Amino acid sequence: MHWDPWSNAGRPISGDPQVGVFSPLNFAVGFLTGGTSSGFILYWLLMWWLGGFGILMLARHLKAPPWGGCAVALGFLFCGGYTGHAEHTSTVTAFSFLPLIVWRLDSALCSHKLRPAVEAGALWGLSALAGYPALTILTGCFSALWALGRWLFPPPFGTEGVSGGPNSATEIAQHPTLQFVLAVLVLVLFTGLVVLSPTYIAFFVEGAGMNARVGALSRERAIFSNALHPGALTTFASPYLLILKVNDQMNGGNTLWSYTDVSSSSIYSGAIISALALLALVRHPRDS
Repeated sequence: MHWDPWSNAGRPISGDPQVGVFSPLNFAVGFLTGGTSSGFILYWLLMWWLGGFGILMLARHLKAPPWGGCAVALGFLFCGGYTGHAEHTSTVTAFSFLPLIVWRLDSALCSHKLRPAVEAGALWGLSALAGYPALTILTGCFSALWALGRWLFPPPFGTEGVSGGPNSATEIAQHPTLQFVLAVLVLVLFTGLVVLSPTYIAFFVEGAGMNARVGALSRERAIFSNALHPGALTTFASPYLLILKVNDQMNGGNTLWSYTDVSSSSIYSGAIISALALLALVRHPRDS
């Protein structure tokens, strides 16, 4: 763990978050399967399916109909992020934890309880132990924005409409205060930092001078490296547009969305998800 002679002419892999040396999920699968190729396939599928499970749990928490939750979960599992980065296991791992983290975070904000916030922080830290660092950071930013939205836009009267569910007055009473939102975010951050500390302490200590990611990136690399080309936003409508990019590169060209790698060029998540989102806006146009 402290020195791998087979990678980059030698480096400490304990300080690389993408390897997952300290991840209990990695350890458990490796221990049970003996480090075989079939064990790796099992681990990859487990991480992938985890994303769909998280969407189902989030949909249930938000009182979405089961068929809607299943449709969105399937769209999420086969979205451009997963299909484009299927070769990048650390990206799949970090991406799959996002809906689980949001689920527990929103549970804390809606129930005014701190235990779900601890669970959200633990899940965020767990994702960081074997996840792509940039997505770990983005997940934290997205969670903070979700919490801000939950505070700014409380559920209006009549939006739930679930038989036997809590009435609107109770929901309004559970609208989180700014102080509680901040307390939840601090607790998520603190718990997550404790969980991810083994990997990231090794990253900064043992990776110094060995890992190019330790230290600040240049402004040009941080802003422009593999940036999403505006034209690639059209992939939300059809997966076929990404095939044009693939064919372009296979034929030796790179004219379509030239500065965006093919792995990051698709944001497609299924046409039904876009349709459901549009119908939701039409049904409740004043629901912030």
